[in-house]
Amino acid sequence: MYRIIAYNPLYGKASKSADFDEIENHNKVKTVLTTLRRRKRLRRRDLVFFQKSPSFCEQDDMVDSVGTHGRICNKTTDNIDNCETLCCGRGYDTLKVTRTERCQCRFHWCCYVICQECTRTEWLTVCK
Repeated sequence: MYRIIAYNPLYGKASKSADFDEIENHNKVKTVLTTLRRRKRLRRRDLVFFQKSPSFCEQDDMVDSVGTHGRICNKTTDNIDNCETLCCGRGYDTLKVTRTERCQCRFHWCCYVICQECTRTEWLTVCK
């Protein structure tokens, strides 16, 4: 659980007893539960945020975030680059990509390289 404290700009500080908006980790995207308002006393070890964190899922020029639309993700891993997390719950498309690239390159004395051209087909998953 994370907490966002209500900041009072008139006093320039947060009071010891303040209203909190509880934030839960729902589908790995933090959502504010506005219906849950409680009075709680702050403790020294509480982590308090005075501003809501920006969403890096959508493009936002104010925080230099390009968002995740069109980003390549990995649907077969549990790491941070998996599609469920990286695409922010929007889903992903699977694309078949065919590339021609240089391969089996050999250096010949002196001084040039000869390569073959290979065609490679792969499936990519891209955030919607």
